[in-house]
Amino acid sequence: MLEICNHTRSALPQGIESRLDSTLGVVLESVLDSSLDCDLDSASKSTLDSTSLDSALGYFCRDGKNICEKIHIELVFVSTAKVRKINKEFLAKDYATDVLSFPLVDFPLTDSADSPLADFLLAKLQDLSSLDSSEFLPLLLGSIVINLPLARKNSLKFAHSLDDEIIILFIHAVLHLLGFDHERDRGAHRQKEREIMQKLNLSKNLKSLISRANSPQ
Repeated sequence: MLEICNHTRSALPQGIESRLDSTLGVVLESVLDSSLDCDLDSASKSTLDSTSLDSALGYFCRDGKNICEKIHIELVFVSTAKVRKINKEFLAKDYATDVLSFPLVDFPLTDSADSPLADFLLAKLQDLSSLDSSEFLPLLLGSIVINLPLARKNSLKFAHSLDDEIIILFIHAVLHLLGFDHERDRGAHRQKEREIMQKLNLSKNLKSLISRANSPQ
């Protein structure tokens, strides 16, 4: 579930909220499919209450809509000046950028195209094994801040819609929340971006954010 805040005077594209919800579902499905198949080894099962484990894993192995109901992300649209201020205050970088991610969950670095989400869920289930499965709370992944004026500018620069630009930024940022980091990994973040864009049937002319940054302008 997305909580969308728009702090700029620029109007968001019509229908972008539902498209972002759909994108989040595809991102999570893509990440889960590669690592969570509901087939755990006996050692893992032995440390958990089997009823709670089966219920929770069964839930997270369903379609993206159900997953989205349990995963919350704050999405904030701000001005160029505001994103520069945030970048300087929290990351000690005195410049404006296109998108920032602030994880609330401390995932390990994902150094392959597989996500650490399954391991995280197992750890959480160990903590919550004494609770009834119906008491699982929404998972707050973190916040994403998008520079809306820059997104608009780049959509014109790269000749695609503002909708598409926001989706490109959103995919990149959600993967950061899930433990992917292109500055430290060996290509996993870039690979997963392209995989998700293909699943969303985005135009082949669209480049992922990492691919674009590494291409000559």
